[in-house]
Amino acid sequence: MKYFAEKLENLGTVSLSIEIDDDLVDEIKISELNNQTLVLGCPGRFNEIIQLPCPVKGVNNQTILSRIFRLRLQALNAVDRKNLDLYKKQPFKAPVCKCGITIGETNVWKQLPSEHWAELMDLWHCHKPHIEHNSHEHDDDKSYTDGLYKLAMEGFQPKKGFSYYSDVYYLVHQDDLHPCFTESKIYKWDLGHSVSEIIGIQLKELVDAHAVFTFQINKELIVWVINLNCLYTSQSTSTPRKSVKIGFGDMAMKATKADPEEVEYPEPVYNKLVESLLESNESLPGNVRTLGEWKIAFL
Repeated sequence: MKYFAEKLENLGTVSLSIEIDDDLVDEIKISELNNQTLVLGCPGRFNEIIQLPCPVKGVNNQTILSRIFRLRLQALNAVDRKNLDLYKKQPFKAPVCKCGITIGETNVWKQLPSEHWAELMDLWHCHKPHIEHNSHEHDDDKSYTDGLYKLAMEGFQPKKGFSYYSDVYYLVHQDDLHPCFTESKIYKWDLGHSVSEIIGIQLKELVDAHAVFTFQINKELIVWVINLNCLYTSQSTSTPRKSVKIGFGDMAMKATKADPEEVEYPEPVYNKLVESLLESNESLPGNVRTLGEWKIAFL
């Protein structure tokens, strides 16, 4: 059995799609175990537990006569996001390579801003943290603004004993690097982190920075960001999960969206992304795998 339950925030509902593997099932019953858990069963054949992404209004016992179907359930209270791990900011831990050794001998780790922090710098660089915003004495501080522009051009540079980290990569000084690595910039996917999750983070940053929702990846794949904060559960993810919901297709889909932003990844990373998208799509019930000509997946 496959199921997919998505919370539709704007509608205040949960869309539940189910696909039963057995073509011989004639009668399927759905009942409520509690307001966030349903029981799906066929008398004498099977009983399956379905976890929903949020509590819903009471579900009356229902009988379904189709092996692929969709239900629309009324959501109750908003999800208590404080109690969901996916909304909690995880404490920083010094990264380790696949051999289990810390990637660098660093005493201080500093979090990096968004990759696109400098794009609106002309609008905010005059507001220095140690000067009141109604003061303009910093307008003449040329060294301060010059320093910002230099940082924007050259990027953040790690120092010995002082490294940087973001949601996507680490910056470690050459003198601190473990012998496993030769480059100061170490992407998290090289440490075994999920390629799809990291690319999902990058796409979210691009959407926030450029208000662009369509991307051309490696001149081979078109990706359309449908929902940046999709909360869902499925047969493989019974705990509510927050992901980026996307549509994807080949270059023929480019004609359906204007001016996609181009993004390039190393070939192994791109191949892993495509593999993850296809696996995600295949895991969905048949009635939610596509949206028009787009294939649906989650990052």
